[in-house]
Amino acid sequence: MTRTERSPLLIFGATGYTGRALVELACARGWPTHAHIRPASSRAQSAGARFESLGAALESVPWEADAIRDCVARLRPQVVFGLLGTTQKRAQAEGPGNDYAAVDVGMTQMAIDALAQLATETGRATGRATGSAPRFVYLSSLGAREGARGAYLRARVQVEAYLRAKAEASGIEFAIARPSFITGPDRDESRPGERITSVIADAGLGALAALGIRGPRDRYASMRGHELARALLEIGTRNEARDQVFEADALRALAATSEASFEA
Repeated sequence: MTRTERSPLLIFGATGYTGRALVELACARGWPTHAHIRPASSRAQSAGARFESLGAALESVPWEADAIRDCVARLRPQVVFGLLGTTQKRAQAEGPGNDYAAVDVGMTQMAIDALAQLATETGRATGRATGSAPRFVYLSSLGAREGARGAYLRARVQVEAYLRAKAEASGIEFAIARPSFITGPDRDESRPGERITSVIADAGLGALAALGIRGPRDRYASMRGHELARALLEIGTRNEARDQVFEADALRALAATSEASFEA
């Protein structure tokens, strides 16, 4: 079953590669879409104009707990997407307060807290049994497991655990996406190492698939922003997707199903 109320979708991380694709897709599919844009973002003006042309509403709210909570309370979204993330290079360039702990973890937890409080205060958690409780969709990463190495993956593990705990305590639903590399020629961020690695990996995985070994390709091959956006919209709006973790192969299958059903 798919949600049909067409209540608002709120996207945090809307100016990123996947976020921009999700805003575009959600608007095209007819969902009332609210795109959060940090006021100080270097992309605020260009992304804002683009989003408004698509029909999205802009939420220019600072990353402060009260402001984020008030934004969520005002919109009462059915689905909140947490697509936040930074890189070591960007953190070094932007200075203190822009590292994994502040952005990937801190800001995402702030958004989770806001949705959990909305559910608690309005009693919307009582709709969990019927699939009408608000849902938080978190963009994690392949390899986010206990004992994961590296600050990036450890941040993802920390947020996943936090989201599960908040869902249990407040009654909100969750869905976690763990894609592999997210890349493509339309990505404007400079990530040459990641791009080169994904190209090499995709070539090797494609060779295995040509030999009939398709499992590794489905699980580890890179995904384009629009492909991942289709999967995220599915796990955000399908009732049966609640409280689930979707690995890369499941995300790829959902993206294909989404495209086929929409075109039909």
